[in-house]
Amino acid sequence: MVTAIPVVRYRLSYRVIEPVQLPEYAGSMWRGAFGRGLKQAVCVIPGRPCECCPLRTSCLYPLFFGADVIREVARFASPPRPFVLEPGTQHGVVAAGTLVQMGIVLVAGAIAALPQVLQGLYRAGWYGLGQQHSRLELVEVEQQDTVRLDRWQPILHEGGLLRPLPVQPLAIPAVPEWLRLEWVTPLRLKRQQHLITLGRSSCRIWWIVYYGGCR
Repeated sequence: MVTAIPVVRYRLSYRVIEPVQLPEYAGSMWRGAFGRGLKQAVCVIPGRPCECCPLRTSCLYPLFFGADVIREVARFASPPRPFVLEPGTQHGVVAAGTLVQMGIVLVAGAIAALPQVLQGLYRAGWYGLGQQHSRLELVEVEQQDTVRLDRWQPILHEGGLLRPLPVQPLAIPAVPEWLRLEWVTPLRLKRQQHLITLGRSSCRIWWIVYYGGCR
């Protein structure tokens, strides 16, 4: 029996303070800024490498970004991260005053860390994106309804209090007879220390990579 997994999507709106150059796919840019902002938000021993920190197994930052640390408490060589960034579709030069949206998906235990995650994403925008460190100001956060997926509810306004909605586990449907996968963002997967390419891929390999085994 497959257990329902808590999964929540959040949508963040930023006001551009300084003109920013966004690439066609800004995932790496947002990931770097988020990692920097999250570490600033949660690290209590600045300047010490994570692998040498006595708090490494209970700190939020290694759970999101510290591969070496996570391997200490997980059974996978490359444990999955409990978040997915959705960088949005805007690209090119974005003028000051424009609203820019991006999203983040939190899975399972990471949902409880929403306040720290948002603090990291706030710092990401304020520290700035790109080589020019163009600043953005977080003005609103919305949460997707887990029953009506087309409905988004504001949970944080500029200057207000965070009021997240109750989390309802996402029910996993029965396995269909046919399944079609469509990749809409860049993807990099490895198995046995080798990159999976089109020539080496198969349904069996995808199943092993995602679920760690095959029956």
